[in-house]
Amino acid sequence: LRTIDLSDNKLLGLPAPFLWKTQLLKEIFVSKNNIIKMNLDGAKSWSKVEKFYISHNKLSELPKEIGLLISLQTFDISHNKLLTTLPDELGKCSKLWEMPHDGCNLDLSDSLLKGRVRDLVVYLHNRLKKAQYYYRMKLMVVGFGGRGKTTLLRALRKKFKETAENRPTVGVIVEDWKYERQRFGKNAMYTISTWDFAGQEDFYSTHQCFLSNRAVYLVVYDVTRGISEIDQLQPWLSNILARAPLCPVITVGTHYDKLNPAVSDEVLAEFEERLQYLSNKPGFPLISLRAMVDCSKENTEIEELRKRLKDIIDNFKVKGKLVMGQKIPASYVKLSELLSEEGKSCENNLPVLRRNQVLKLVQKAGLDLDEDELPQAINFLHETGVLLHYNESALLLRDFYFINPGWLCRMMAQIVTVPQINPFISPEGVSILRKKETKFTFPHHMIPQYLKLLEKFEIALPRNNDELMIPCRLPASKPTLKLNVHSLPKIGMFLVYFLLNTGLYKYKSIS
Repeated sequence: LRTIDLSDNKLLGLPAPFLWKTQLLKEIFVSKNNIIKMNLDGAKSWSKVEKFYISHNKLSELPKEIGLLISLQTFDISHNKLLTTLPDELGKCSKLWEMPHDGCNLDLSDSLLKGRVRDLVVYLHNRLKKAQYYYRMKLMVVGFGGRGKTTLLRALRKKFKETAENRPTVGVIVEDWKYERQRFGKNAMYTISTWDFAGQEDFYSTHQCFLSNRAVYLVVYDVTRGISEIDQLQPWLSNILARAPLCPVITVGTHYDKLNPAVSDEVLAEFEERLQYLSNKPGFPLISLRAMVDCSKENTEIEELRKRLKDIIDNFKVKGKLVMGQKIPASYVKLSELLSEEGKSCENNLPVLRRNQVLKLVQKAGLDLDEDELPQAINFLHETGVLLHYNESALLLRDFYFINPGWLCRMMAQIVTVPQINPFISPEGVSILRKKETKFTFPHHMIPQYLKLLEKFEIALPRNNDELMIPCRLPASKPTLKLNVHSLPKIGMFLVYFLLNTGLYKYKSIS
Protein backbone atom coordinates (compact mmCIF):
# COMPACT_ATOMS: atom_id res chain seq x y z
CA LEU A 1 0.00 0.00 0.00
CA ARG A 2 1.51 3.28 -1.13
CA THR A 3 -1.50 5.64 -1.25
CA ILE A 4 -4.61 5.74 0.93
CA ASP A 5 -7.53 8.15 0.55
CA LEU A 6 -10.00 8.29 3.47
CA SER A 7 -11.25 11.82 2.82
CA ASP A 8 -14.82 12.89 3.63
CA ASN A 9 -15.72 9.86 5.78
CA LYS A 10 -16.67 11.49 9.09
CA LEU A 11 -13.66 9.83 10.75
CA LEU A 12 -12.91 10.80 14.36
CA GLY A 13 -9.33 9.57 14.25
CA LEU A 14 -6.65 7.64 12.39
CA PRO A 15 -4.87 4.45 13.53
CA ALA A 16 -1.35 5.09 14.86
CA PRO A 17 1.53 4.24 12.48
CA PHE A 18 2.69 1.23 14.55
CA LEU A 19 -0.64 -0.50 13.75
CA TRP A 20 -0.03 -0.40 10.01
CA LYS A 21 1.75 -3.31 8.34
CA THR A 22 2.78 -1.42 5.23
CA GLN A 23 6.20 0.21 5.36
CA LEU A 24 5.93 1.81 1.91
CA LEU A 25 3.16 4.35 2.53
CA LYS A 26 3.87 7.59 0.62
CA GLU A 27 0.57 9.46 0.37
CA ILE A 28 -2.15 9.90 3.03
CA PHE A 29 -5.44 11.74 2.32
CA VAL A 30 -7.71 12.24 5.36
CA SER A 31 -9.16 15.70 4.68
CA LYS A 32 -12.77 16.69 5.43
CA ASN A 33 -13.29 14.46 8.46
CA ASN A 34 -13.85 15.14 12.17
CA ILE A 35 -10.38 14.19 13.41
CA ILE A 36 -9.67 15.85 16.76
CA LYS A 37 -6.27 14.38 17.57
CA MET A 38 -3.43 12.78 15.62
CA ASN A 39 -1.78 9.72 17.15
CA LEU A 40 1.67 9.24 15.62
CA ASP A 41 3.04 6.57 17.95
CA GLY A 42 5.57 4.59 15.98
CA ALA A 43 5.93 7.37 13.39
CA LYS A 44 9.29 6.00 12.22
CA SER A 45 7.39 3.42 10.17
CA TRP A 46 5.97 6.34 8.16
CA SER A 47 9.41 7.73 7.37
CA LYS A 48 8.72 7.40 3.63
CA VAL A 49 5.49 9.41 3.65
CA GLU A 50 5.86 12.35 1.25
CA LYS A 51 2.33 13.79 1.15
CA PHE A 52 -0.04 14.15 4.11
CA TYR A 53 -3.39 15.91 3.64
CA ILE A 54 -5.35 16.49 6.86
CA SER A 55 -7.17 19.75 6.06
CA HIS A 56 -10.75 20.62 7.14
CA ASN A 57 -10.65 18.69 10.42
CA LYS A 58 -10.86 19.68 14.09
CA LEU A 59 -7.22 19.49 15.16
CA SER A 60 -6.13 21.75 18.03
CA GLU A 61 -2.50 20.58 18.12
CA LEU A 62 0.03 18.52 16.22
CA PRO A 63 2.07 15.79 17.95
CA LYS A 64 5.84 16.16 18.34
CA GLU A 65 6.29 12.89 16.47
CA ILE A 66 5.51 14.74 13.24
CA GLY A 67 9.24 15.44 13.11
CA LEU A 68 9.90 11.75 12.43
CA LEU A 69 8.26 11.98 9.00
CA ILE A 70 11.61 12.92 7.49
CA SER A 71 10.51 12.45 3.86
CA LEU A 72 7.51 14.76 4.18
CA GLN A 73 7.29 17.22 1.29
CA THR A 74 3.64 18.32 1.36
CA PHE A 75 1.69 18.77 4.60
CA ASP A 76 -1.79 20.31 4.24
CA ILE A 77 -3.18 21.45 7.62
CA SER A 78 -5.45 24.18 6.28
CA HIS A 79 -8.86 24.94 7.78
CA ASN A 80 -8.21 23.46 11.21
CA LYS A 81 -9.62 26.49 13.02
CA LEU A 82 -8.50 25.40 16.50
CA LEU A 83 -4.87 24.92 15.47
CA THR A 84 -2.81 27.79 16.95
CA THR A 85 0.69 26.33 17.34
CA LEU A 86 3.19 24.27 15.40
CA PRO A 87 5.55 21.91 17.26
CA ASP A 88 9.23 22.84 17.03
CA GLU A 89 9.86 19.25 15.93
CA LEU A 90 8.32 20.09 12.56
CA GLY A 91 11.65 21.79 11.95
CA LYS A 92 13.18 18.33 11.45
CA CYS A 93 11.19 17.91 8.21
CA SER A 94 13.91 19.45 6.07
CA LYS A 95 12.32 18.30 2.78
CA LEU A 96 9.02 20.07 3.46
CA TRP A 97 8.32 22.68 0.77
CA GLU A 98 4.51 22.94 0.68
CA MET A 99 2.31 23.48 3.75
CA PRO A 100 -1.08 25.18 3.19
CA HIS A 101 -2.23 26.65 6.50
CA ASP A 102 -4.98 29.11 5.56
CA GLY A 103 -7.93 28.93 7.92
CA CYS A 104 -5.67 28.26 10.93
CA ASN A 105 -4.84 30.78 13.66
CA LEU A 106 -1.12 30.13 14.02
CA ASP A 107 0.86 32.19 16.56
CA LEU A 108 3.61 33.16 14.13
CA SER A 109 4.59 36.47 12.55
CA ASP A 110 3.07 37.43 9.21
CA SER A 111 6.51 37.34 7.60
CA LEU A 112 6.78 33.65 8.47
CA LEU A 113 3.22 32.74 7.57
CA LYS A 114 3.32 34.58 4.25
CA GLY A 115 6.89 33.66 3.41
CA ARG A 116 8.54 30.50 2.16
CA VAL A 117 7.81 27.20 3.89
CA ARG A 118 11.57 26.61 4.03
CA ASP A 119 11.99 29.73 6.18
CA LEU A 120 9.30 28.48 8.56
CA VAL A 121 10.93 25.05 8.83
CA VAL A 122 14.32 26.65 9.48
CA TYR A 123 12.80 28.90 12.15
CA LEU A 124 11.19 25.94 13.93
CA HIS A 125 14.41 23.95 13.68
CA ASN A 126 16.41 26.83 15.11
CA ARG A 127 13.91 27.25 17.92
CA LEU A 128 14.06 23.53 18.62
CA LYS A 129 17.84 23.58 18.89
CA LYS A 130 18.33 26.52 21.25
CA ALA A 131 15.10 28.07 22.36
CA GLN A 132 15.47 30.76 25.04
CA TYR A 133 13.01 32.89 26.96
CA TYR A 134 12.92 36.45 25.64
CA TYR A 135 11.74 39.38 27.75
CA ARG A 136 11.56 42.49 25.59
CA MET A 137 8.74 44.60 24.13
CA LYS A 138 7.76 48.21 23.36
CA LEU A 139 5.91 50.81 25.44
CA MET A 140 4.63 53.63 23.20
CA VAL A 141 3.67 56.94 24.86
CA VAL A 142 1.60 59.27 22.64
CA GLY A 143 -0.52 62.39 23.05
CA PHE A 144 -0.55 66.11 22.37
CA GLY A 145 2.24 68.43 23.49
CA GLY A 146 2.40 69.76 27.04
CA ARG A 147 0.34 66.90 28.52
CA GLY A 148 3.18 65.47 30.62
CA LYS A 149 4.15 62.36 28.63
CA THR A 150 7.86 62.60 29.44
CA THR A 151 7.15 63.38 33.10
CA LEU A 152 4.75 60.41 33.31
CA LEU A 153 7.36 58.09 31.84
CA ARG A 154 9.95 59.32 34.34
CA ALA A 155 7.48 58.77 37.18
CA LEU A 156 6.75 55.20 36.09
CA ARG A 157 10.51 54.55 36.05
CA LYS A 158 10.90 56.26 39.47
CA LYS A 159 13.14 58.95 38.01
CA PHE A 160 11.56 62.02 39.54
CA LYS A 161 13.28 65.38 39.07
CA GLU A 162 12.15 68.21 41.31
CA THR A 163 13.69 70.88 39.06
CA ALA A 164 13.28 69.17 35.73
CA GLU A 165 13.22 71.46 32.70
CA ASN A 166 10.04 71.17 30.66
CA ARG A 167 11.78 71.06 27.30
CA PRO A 168 9.68 69.75 24.40
CA THR A 169 10.53 66.31 23.04
CA VAL A 170 11.97 66.38 19.53
CA GLY A 171 10.89 63.47 17.33
CA VAL A 172 10.92 60.37 19.54
CA ILE A 173 13.08 59.54 22.54
CA VAL A 174 13.82 55.81 22.73
CA GLU A 175 15.17 54.43 26.00
CA ASP A 176 15.23 51.07 27.80
CA TRP A 177 13.37 50.57 31.08
CA LYS A 178 14.65 47.52 32.91
CA TYR A 179 13.11 45.85 35.94
CA GLU A 180 12.95 42.41 37.51
CA ARG A 181 9.82 40.30 37.42
CA GLN A 182 8.88 36.86 38.70
CA ARG A 183 8.28 34.66 35.68
CA PHE A 184 7.81 30.90 35.38
CA GLY A 185 9.03 30.48 38.97
CA LYS A 186 12.24 32.45 38.38
CA ASN A 187 13.42 36.05 38.40
CA ALA A 188 13.50 37.52 34.89
CA MET A 189 14.94 40.85 33.76
CA TYR A 190 12.42 42.71 31.60
CA THR A 191 13.57 45.23 29.00
CA ILE A 192 10.83 47.63 27.98
CA SER A 193 11.79 49.80 25.02
CA THR A 194 10.02 53.08 25.83
CA TRP A 195 9.12 55.35 22.91
CA ASP A 196 8.32 58.89 24.05
CA PHE A 197 6.70 60.60 21.06
CA ALA A 198 6.89 64.36 20.58
CA GLY A 199 3.56 66.09 21.16
CA GLN A 200 4.04 69.10 18.89
CA GLU A 201 1.68 69.07 15.94
CA ASP A 202 4.55 69.17 13.44
CA PHE A 203 5.64 65.68 14.45
CA TYR A 204 2.31 63.85 14.22
CA SER A 205 2.78 62.53 10.70
CA THR A 206 6.05 60.80 11.65
CA HIS A 207 4.51 58.75 14.46
CA GLN A 208 2.77 56.22 12.20
CA CYS A 209 6.21 55.06 10.99
CA PHE A 210 6.96 53.41 14.30
CA LEU A 211 3.71 51.85 15.55
CA SER A 212 3.96 48.06 15.90
CA ASN A 213 1.99 45.02 17.05
CA ARG A 214 4.26 44.02 19.96
CA ALA A 215 3.62 47.05 22.15
CA VAL A 216 1.51 48.54 24.92
CA TYR A 217 0.20 52.06 24.21
CA LEU A 218 -0.12 54.87 26.77
CA VAL A 219 -2.37 57.65 25.44
CA VAL A 220 -1.88 60.75 27.60
CA TYR A 221 -4.11 63.79 28.14
CA ASP A 222 -4.40 66.66 30.68
CA VAL A 223 -7.46 66.51 32.96
CA THR A 224 -7.26 70.24 33.74
CA ARG A 225 -8.06 71.13 30.12
CA GLY A 226 -11.60 69.82 30.36
CA ILE A 227 -13.65 67.02 28.82
CA SER A 228 -12.78 68.21 25.30
CA GLU A 229 -9.41 66.51 25.85
CA ILE A 230 -11.08 63.15 25.25
CA ASP A 231 -12.21 64.23 21.79
CA GLN A 232 -8.61 65.26 21.09
CA LEU A 233 -7.54 61.63 21.69
CA GLN A 234 -9.58 60.31 18.78
CA PRO A 235 -6.90 60.56 16.05
CA TRP A 236 -4.40 58.73 18.25
CA LEU A 237 -6.84 55.97 19.16
CA SER A 238 -8.07 55.46 15.60
CA ASN A 239 -4.52 55.16 14.27
CA ILE A 240 -3.58 52.66 16.98
CA LEU A 241 -6.60 50.56 16.00
CA ALA A 242 -5.56 50.71 12.34
CA ARG A 243 -1.88 49.89 12.90
CA ALA A 244 -1.98 47.68 16.00
CA PRO A 245 -5.59 46.59 16.61
CA LEU A 246 -4.92 43.92 19.26
CA CYS A 247 -2.46 45.84 21.44
CA PRO A 248 -3.41 46.96 24.98
CA VAL A 249 -4.30 50.66 25.21
CA ILE A 250 -4.12 52.63 28.47
CA THR A 251 -5.41 56.20 28.77
CA VAL A 252 -3.73 58.35 31.42
CA GLY A 253 -4.96 61.73 32.61
CA THR A 254 -2.17 63.85 34.07
CA HIS A 255 -2.15 66.90 36.42
CA TYR A 256 -4.81 65.25 38.56
CA ASP A 257 -3.36 67.06 41.59
CA LYS A 258 -4.32 70.44 40.09
CA LEU A 259 -8.04 69.67 40.07
CA ASN A 260 -10.23 71.35 42.66
CA PRO A 261 -10.80 68.64 45.34
CA ALA A 262 -14.41 69.75 45.68
CA VAL A 263 -15.21 68.70 42.10
CA SER A 264 -12.51 66.08 41.41
CA ASP A 265 -14.89 63.13 41.88
CA GLU A 266 -17.41 64.69 39.51
CA VAL A 267 -14.72 65.38 36.89
CA LEU A 268 -13.37 61.85 37.26
CA ALA A 269 -16.82 60.35 36.64
CA GLU A 270 -17.33 62.55 33.57
CA PHE A 271 -13.99 61.48 32.06
CA GLU A 272 -14.68 57.81 32.85
CA GLU A 273 -18.08 57.97 31.15
CA ARG A 274 -16.70 59.64 28.04
CA LEU A 275 -13.75 57.21 27.74
CA GLN A 276 -16.07 54.23 28.18
CA TYR A 277 -18.28 55.56 25.40
CA LEU A 278 -15.26 56.04 23.13
CA SER A 279 -13.93 52.55 23.89
CA ASN A 280 -17.24 50.98 22.81
CA LYS A 281 -17.52 53.11 19.68
CA PRO A 282 -16.72 51.49 16.28
CA GLY A 283 -13.38 52.61 14.90
CA PHE A 284 -11.66 52.85 18.28
CA PRO A 285 -9.69 50.25 20.26
CA LEU A 286 -10.74 48.65 23.51
CA ILE A 287 -9.21 50.63 26.39
CA SER A 288 -7.65 48.16 28.83
CA LEU A 289 -7.15 50.68 31.65
CA ARG A 290 -8.18 54.25 32.43
CA ALA A 291 -6.11 56.15 35.00
CA MET A 292 -5.63 59.67 36.39
CA VAL A 293 -2.41 60.57 38.16
CA ASP A 294 -0.16 63.22 39.66
CA CYS A 295 3.24 62.65 37.99
CA SER A 296 5.24 65.08 40.11
CA LYS A 297 6.02 62.61 42.91
CA GLU A 298 5.57 59.03 44.05
CA ASN A 299 2.01 58.51 45.25
CA THR A 300 -0.75 55.92 45.42
CA GLU A 301 -2.04 56.67 41.91
CA ILE A 302 1.39 56.34 40.26
CA GLU A 303 2.14 53.20 42.24
CA GLU A 304 -1.18 51.64 41.20
CA LEU A 305 -0.68 52.61 37.54
CA ARG A 306 2.83 51.12 37.55
CA LYS A 307 1.51 47.89 39.07
CA ARG A 308 -1.39 47.61 36.61
CA LEU A 309 0.88 48.44 33.67
CA LYS A 310 3.32 45.68 34.64
CA ASP A 311 0.42 43.23 34.98
CA ILE A 312 -0.83 44.16 31.50
CA ILE A 313 2.69 43.66 30.10
CA ASP A 314 2.87 40.27 31.84
CA ASN A 315 -0.40 39.10 30.32
CA PHE A 316 -0.11 40.61 26.84
CA LYS A 317 -0.49 37.93 24.16
CA VAL A 318 -0.02 37.89 20.41
CA LYS A 319 -2.04 35.15 18.71
CA GLY A 320 -2.59 33.37 22.00
CA LYS A 321 1.07 33.39 23.08
CA LEU A 322 2.55 35.49 25.89
CA VAL A 323 4.92 38.13 24.51
CA MET A 324 7.09 38.34 27.63
CA GLY A 325 8.84 35.03 28.07
CA GLN A 326 8.27 33.88 24.51
CA LYS A 327 10.73 31.22 23.39
CA ILE A 328 12.88 32.28 20.46
CA PRO A 329 16.10 30.93 18.91
CA ALA A 330 19.24 31.72 20.91
CA SER A 331 20.78 33.22 17.78
CA TYR A 332 18.05 35.91 17.80
CA VAL A 333 18.89 36.84 21.38
CA LYS A 334 22.61 37.08 20.63
CA LEU A 335 21.98 39.13 17.48
CA SER A 336 19.82 41.49 19.54
CA GLU A 337 22.68 42.00 21.99
CA LEU A 338 25.24 42.52 19.22
CA LEU A 339 23.13 45.12 17.41
CA SER A 340 22.36 46.99 20.65
CA GLU A 341 26.08 47.16 21.47
CA GLU A 342 26.86 48.27 17.92
CA GLY A 343 24.24 51.01 18.15
CA LYS A 344 25.74 52.36 21.38
CA SER A 345 29.33 52.21 20.11
CA CYS A 346 28.67 54.31 17.01
CA GLU A 347 27.11 57.35 18.69
CA ASN A 348 29.41 59.70 16.77
CA ASN A 349 29.15 57.74 13.55
CA LEU A 350 26.29 56.73 11.30
CA PRO A 351 24.08 54.16 13.16
CA VAL A 352 23.12 52.40 9.94
CA LEU A 353 24.40 49.02 8.76
CA ARG A 354 24.26 47.55 5.29
CA ARG A 355 23.27 43.94 4.74
CA ASN A 356 26.85 42.77 4.16
CA GLN A 357 27.91 44.42 7.45
CA VAL A 358 25.16 42.59 9.35
CA LEU A 359 26.22 39.29 7.76
CA LYS A 360 29.84 39.93 8.78
CA LEU A 361 28.68 40.65 12.33
CA VAL A 362 26.76 37.36 12.37
CA GLN A 363 29.71 35.39 10.97
CA LYS A 364 32.23 36.96 13.34
CA ALA A 365 30.08 36.03 16.35
CA GLY A 366 29.58 32.50 15.02
CA LEU A 367 25.79 32.77 15.11
CA ASP A 368 23.74 29.94 13.66
CA LEU A 369 22.02 32.24 11.14
CA ASP A 370 22.41 31.91 7.39
CA GLU A 371 21.26 34.39 4.75
CA ASP A 372 17.85 32.72 4.48
CA GLU A 373 17.19 32.88 8.23
CA LEU A 374 18.45 36.44 8.77
CA PRO A 375 15.28 38.21 7.49
CA GLN A 376 13.14 36.39 10.07
CA ALA A 377 15.49 37.42 12.88
CA ILE A 378 15.57 41.03 11.66
CA ASN A 379 11.77 41.23 11.40
CA PHE A 380 11.40 39.95 14.97
CA LEU A 381 13.93 42.48 16.31
CA HIS A 382 12.15 45.25 14.38
CA GLU A 383 8.89 44.39 16.15
CA THR A 384 10.58 44.40 19.58
CA GLY A 385 12.25 47.79 19.05
CA VAL A 386 15.89 46.71 18.78
CA LEU A 387 16.25 48.19 15.28
CA LEU A 388 14.23 49.52 12.38
CA HIS A 389 14.19 47.80 9.01
CA TYR A 390 11.83 48.18 6.06
CA ASN A 391 11.99 45.15 3.78
CA GLU A 392 11.05 46.87 0.54
CA SER A 393 13.40 46.57 -2.40
CA ALA A 394 11.21 48.79 -4.60
CA LEU A 395 11.80 51.71 -2.22
CA LEU A 396 15.57 51.12 -2.00
CA LEU A 397 15.27 50.40 1.74
CA ARG A 398 15.89 46.67 1.97
CA ASP A 399 19.66 46.94 2.32
CA PHE A 400 19.64 49.34 5.29
CA TYR A 401 19.37 48.45 8.99
CA PHE A 402 18.84 51.36 11.40
CA ILE A 403 20.36 50.12 14.66
CA ASN A 404 19.54 53.27 16.64
CA PRO A 405 15.76 53.79 16.31
CA GLY A 406 15.87 57.15 18.11
CA TRP A 407 18.35 58.52 15.59
CA LEU A 408 16.13 57.60 12.64
CA CYS A 409 13.14 59.17 14.40
CA ARG A 410 15.02 62.46 14.72
CA MET A 411 16.07 62.31 11.07
CA MET A 412 12.47 61.69 9.99
CA ALA A 413 11.30 64.62 12.11
CA GLN A 414 13.65 67.07 10.39
CA ILE A 415 11.40 67.45 7.39
CA VAL A 416 8.32 68.49 9.41
CA THR A 417 9.83 69.96 12.52
CA VAL A 418 9.57 73.46 13.99
CA PRO A 419 10.70 76.39 11.79
CA GLN A 420 13.75 77.09 13.95
CA ILE A 421 15.22 73.75 12.81
CA ASN A 422 13.86 73.61 9.27
CA PRO A 423 12.84 77.06 7.97
CA PHE A 424 12.67 75.98 4.32
CA ILE A 425 9.04 74.93 4.15
CA SER A 426 6.86 77.50 2.41
CA PRO A 427 3.42 78.57 3.67
CA GLU A 428 1.96 76.33 0.95
CA GLY A 429 3.53 73.23 2.57
CA VAL A 430 6.36 72.82 0.05
CA SER A 431 9.96 72.10 1.01
CA ILE A 432 12.72 73.12 -1.38
CA LEU A 433 15.47 70.58 -1.98
CA ARG A 434 19.09 71.29 -2.93
CA LYS A 435 19.29 74.62 -1.14
CA LYS A 436 22.90 75.30 -0.31
CA GLU A 437 22.04 76.94 2.99
CA THR A 438 19.98 73.96 4.22
CA LYS A 439 21.62 72.38 7.26
CA PHE A 440 20.70 68.78 6.55
CA THR A 441 22.17 66.25 8.98
CA PHE A 442 21.10 63.08 7.15
CA PRO A 443 24.09 61.56 5.27
CA HIS A 444 24.12 62.88 1.71
CA HIS A 445 24.87 59.47 0.16
CA MET A 446 21.64 58.15 1.73
CA ILE A 447 19.33 60.97 0.61
CA PRO A 448 17.49 58.71 -1.92
CA GLN A 449 16.63 56.23 0.86
CA TYR A 450 15.60 59.08 3.15
CA LEU A 451 13.21 60.46 0.56
CA LYS A 452 11.75 57.00 -0.06
CA LEU A 453 11.10 56.58 3.67
CA LEU A 454 9.30 59.92 3.76
CA GLU A 455 7.26 58.87 0.74
CA LYS A 456 6.44 55.43 2.17
CA PHE A 457 4.77 56.96 5.23
CA GLU A 458 3.33 59.93 3.32
CA ILE A 459 5.33 62.39 5.42
CA ALA A 460 6.61 64.09 2.27
CA LEU A 461 5.58 63.44 -1.32
CA PRO A 462 7.58 64.37 -4.42
CA ARG A 463 6.10 67.33 -6.28
CA ASN A 464 8.86 67.54 -8.88
CA ASN A 465 12.62 66.96 -9.00
CA ASP A 466 13.34 69.88 -6.66
CA GLU A 467 10.33 70.08 -4.33
CA LEU A 468 8.50 67.97 -1.76
CA MET A 469 4.94 68.46 -0.61
CA ILE A 470 4.59 68.22 3.19
CA PRO A 471 0.95 67.18 3.88
CA CYS A 472 0.98 68.11 7.58
CA ARG A 473 2.19 71.64 6.72
CA LEU A 474 -0.48 72.39 4.15
CA PRO A 475 -2.32 75.66 4.86
CA ALA A 476 -5.51 75.35 6.88
CA SER A 477 -7.31 77.93 4.73
CA LYS A 478 -8.94 76.95 1.46
CA PRO A 479 -7.24 78.01 -1.80
CA THR A 480 -8.86 80.84 -3.69
CA LEU A 481 -10.21 79.07 -6.75
CA LYS A 482 -12.76 80.63 -9.05
CA LEU A 483 -14.89 78.07 -10.84
CA ASN A 484 -18.05 78.59 -12.81
CA VAL A 485 -19.95 75.98 -10.79
CA HIS A 486 -23.34 77.02 -12.18
CA SER A 487 -22.52 75.47 -15.54
CA LEU A 488 -21.26 72.22 -14.00
CA PRO A 489 -23.38 69.23 -12.87
CA LYS A 490 -23.48 68.48 -9.16
CA ILE A 491 -20.87 65.95 -8.08
CA GLY A 492 -20.94 64.17 -4.75
CA MET A 493 -18.07 62.40 -3.01
CA PHE A 494 -18.14 59.99 -0.07
CA LEU A 495 -14.78 59.31 1.62
CA VAL A 496 -14.10 56.46 4.05
CA TYR A 497 -10.81 56.59 6.00
CA PHE A 498 -9.58 53.28 7.39
CA LEU A 499 -6.36 54.98 8.50
CA LEU A 500 -6.20 58.72 9.01
CA ASN A 501 -2.77 60.35 9.03
CA THR A 502 -2.65 62.12 12.41
CA GLY A 503 -0.85 65.05 10.83
CA LEU A 504 -3.76 65.52 8.42
CA TYR A 505 -6.47 65.26 11.09
CA LYS A 506 -7.03 69.01 11.24
CA TYR A 507 -7.85 68.96 7.49
CA LYS A 508 -10.48 66.22 7.75
CA SER A 509 -13.31 68.58 6.79
CA ILE A 510 -13.23 68.80 3.01
CA SER A 511 -15.49 71.25 1.22
